[in-house]
Amino acid sequence: MTRRQTSHSVMNTDPHTLKAYYLEHFRGNRAAILEAAAMGLDPPITGCLGWDVAGLTAHMGRVESGTVSCMPRRKRMDDRGRRGSSSQ
Repeated sequence: MTRRQTSHSVMNTDPHTLKAYYLEHFRGNRAAILEAAAMGLDPPITGCLGWDVAGLTAHMGRVESGTVSCMPRRKRMDDRGRRGSSSQ
């Protein structure tokens, strides 16, 4: 699934494809945030008046953490089809 697909087409896919789609975006966002922060926290964000890299990094960390905390925790099945520990 490509990033150009609309959210509507993403929502009509099977759960495994949907999970892979969101994990791909989460990991991409995380990598971009860490890369920007590694270049220094003081530079201003050109398109966001009053924001610098430190503020944007903190903000995006809270957004990503909040998103993950809203995801349901489901019990995984073990190899024998029994309910096991919660997944993240």
